[in-house]
Amino acid sequence: MIVPFSFDNLLQGQDAFAANFHFRLFFLLPLFSFFL
Repeated sequence: MIVPFSFDNLLQGQDAFAANFHFRLFFLLPLFSFFL
């Protein structure tokens, strides 16, 4: 699976929120669009 960001960013406090947001944006959004 190809991710648009490095998982190492998830471990960094200042980037944790942004990385989590991008994670949901790139993974959950395609799933929702698939079901819609």
